[in-house]
Amino acid sequence: MTTLTEEAAKQKRSLNLAFIGDAYFSLRIKEHFIMEQFETKTENLHKESAKIIKAEFQAKIFRFILDKLTENEKEVAARAKNQTSNNIAKNATRTDYKIATAFEAVVGFNFLTGNEKRLEQIVKWAIEVKKEMDREQK
Repeated sequence: MTTLTEEAAKQKRSLNLAFIGDAYFSLRIKEHFIMEQFETKTENLHKESAKIIKAEFQAKIFRFILDKLTENEKEVAARAKNQTSNNIAKNATRTDYKIATAFEAVVGFNFLTGNEKRLEQIVKWAIEVKKEMDREQK
């Protein structure tokens, strides 16, 4: 895959960064559940992955990682969060949707710059947040 410099990636439209970030994050979360729960029925894999992929949860992940972001990631996130969009996810507040868009843009930024190590860390943080929430619900 061709990668971009951080400066070139920052020049991309923030909603386009979020678009590719959403696709990448969705794939990685689904991959995680297949590798961890390969004997589980597909419908259960879908239910579990959907909990993480939805805007409300992505907003929680973003709040968890906010202080861990680089300056470039913070800049990308701020632009994406402030971007005007007519879309609002089902079952999400406007605030959570905007924060989730910022999260997806950070993922997209790292994807386009080829920062696999950072992407892996973001996925690990997401799984960590999910496990913590599961413990709290028990």
